[in-house]
Amino acid sequence: METIASVLWQIWKSRNDFVFRQHRPNPQHVVQLALANARSALICNSAPLIQQQRKTDLHLKDRTQIWRPPEFGVIKINIDGAYPTSHRQGAVACVCRDSVGHLLDGFTCTVTASEALETEAQAFNLTLKFLLQKRKNHDHILLESDCSVLVDAVRNPNLIPWKQEALFAEALSFLP
Repeated sequence: METIASVLWQIWKSRNDFVFRQHRPNPQHVVQLALANARSALICNSAPLIQQQRKTDLHLKDRTQIWRPPEFGVIKINIDGAYPTSHRQGAVACVCRDSVGHLLDGFTCTVTASEALETEAQAFNLTLKFLLQKRKNHDHILLESDCSVLVDAVRNPNLIPWKQEALFAEALSFLP
């Protein structure tokens, strides 16, 4: 079932790339991406079992690299931004998973940015907008980011970098 959904998703993305960016789709590439995504989903959905088996083999420094599921009833939302220094465009992603590790929702998009931190701040901002639009009755949500500057700024607004004050002000206005 995930393979079919993945193929349809990749076809949709290729179609949008063609319509909005005039990128000609390569059918073989579309299918390869779809199969890779389906395999990734399969691995992610069985991650708790794999993690249990490998737990004893891991070194302490490697354990911080493992996705840890939230408590039962909590939705964990991982956000990230990527910014290649040679472009003025970054990419952001949001992934929502339950306590078993099942993928519930998410999004990716490109953003205009001048630096990596701006991309991370936009990822945070867009994720909050995304969550408000969904308006599902998830009272317990855990947001996670690997950007320590972003995390510190959310915890203490006095630490917001001046370049991103407007982005943070908008994002923080969405928080309860």
